[in-house]
Amino acid sequence: MSPNAAQTDPLAQLKDIHPPSQINWWPLDWGWWTLLVLLLVAISTLAVFWLRRRAFNRARKAALVELSNISETDANWPMQINSLLKRTSKTYFSNEDVASLYGRPWLEFMLAQVAKSKLGTCNEGLKQLTQQLYSPSVDATQFTRCKSAAKYWLKHANFKKNNRRAHAYTSSAEVSHV
Repeated sequence: MSPNAAQTDPLAQLKDIHPPSQINWWPLDWGWWTLLVLLLVAISTLAVFWLRRRAFNRARKAALVELSNISETDANWPMQINSLLKRTSKTYFSNEDVASLYGRPWLEFMLAQVAKSKLGTCNEGLKQLTQQLYSPSVDATQFTRCKSAAKYWLKHANFKKNNRRAHAYTSSAEVSHV
């Protein structure tokens, strides 16, 4: 083969193929870093929200457990249910809003914490409970109604800190006093 033939043969001039260098994940581009930061912020925000909500509802859940332990054979079940509702209310509202309430103002306060659309379920039961508190003999036939109303109230009462219904509450006695 002559040197002239090597110059005319284009295949002889080719060199081996060099594979490209490996494409690495690192360093990440700025868009991936932004996405990672946003994802971490979203996860941490959801975790904080969930933990706060769980801590906020801890007293409500404890009250529901304690309510399930009250039976109709207890001689003072109306007082037990009422004190449980009042203790739970004092956890979420200031002492000034709740501690001095009894009778009709206490009933109105409890009913003010439930949305008007859900009032029908617990209204009569809570009225019976406040009546049972001050009656000389306890009517055991009202136990189921009072307990279910208290359970419903504990589940559906608005205990949020910015609840305007609690702070703007004015009893009917105060209204008639003026």
